[in-house]
Amino acid sequence: MSEILDMVRLSYSGDAFDTVQGWRFALCDYLTSEMGEHVPDFRQSPMGPDEDAYEYEYLIEMQASAEECQRVLKILDRAREILRVEGLDY
Repeated sequence: MSEILDMVRLSYSGDAFDTVQGWRFALCDYLTSEMGEHVPDFRQSPMGPDEDAYEYEYLIEMQASAEECQRVLKILDRAREILRVEGLDY
């Protein structure tokens, strides 16, 4: 299993959409800022990544690989879509 996914589960806030979105943004910021990768349908804030977000700090600390981040991002994208279909997004 994925260390990042384990952390996503541990950080569950009681609000699935909030948890999914927090990690999605952190992964996109990390991939863009730290790995120099293009993430489709993501445009980073002009102020850069949210470096104070614990999700982002965790990815920096663990030195997550781009491949792992992309894999987890795909899983979270599916989770977000399921939440949207179930009416649990906002």
